[in-house]
Amino acid sequence: MPLIWPLLRARAGSTAAPAQAVYRDQLAELDQDLARNAISAEDAAAARAEISRRLLAASTSETPLPERAASPVMAALVAALVIAGGAAGYLVLGAPFSQVQPPPPDEASHPHGDRSGQRRWLDAARPRLADAGRDR
Repeated sequence: MPLIWPLLRARAGSTAAPAQAVYRDQLAELDQDLARNAISAEDAAAARAEISRRLLAASTSETPLPERAASPVMAALVAALVIAGGAAGYLVLGAPFSQVQPPPPDEASHPHGDRSGQRRWLDAARPRLADAGRDR
């Protein structure tokens, strides 16, 4: 979905809008600095004039971005390619037609070997455990 979302949105606007927002933020920060006495009134006036000049220049040199319509065909193509790529990767690297069955669980095929020693130990321990329970 993150690959397809930009293809489903239309694009319109201009290059001036982000620049204008930056200059407006700079003017707001300048006012805050002046209110906190972090900058002198003379420096604030000079900075305000420069920022205003840049804001005016950004608004007059507006370059519209080319409009791009939403492209559901391209989104469907990308989705199909992702699905086909995943299926192809599974066919090549995976085992889709494997007939291998897990071995039956028996004593001989246990990963830790023969468990008869454990059973003998448990059989020997049961009477002692029963006696220990009666002592209390």
